[in-house]
Amino acid sequence: MDVLAAAALVVLVIWFIGYWRFHQEHRRHRY
Repeated sequence: MDVLAAAALVVLVIWFIGYWRFHQEHRRHRY
């Protein structure tokens, strides 16, 4: 169960970072 929780946490962190970066780039509108 610990492995499953760790995997879920890693996926959540990666998704959160990706969403935050995408939102920041969209707000700046810089390529």
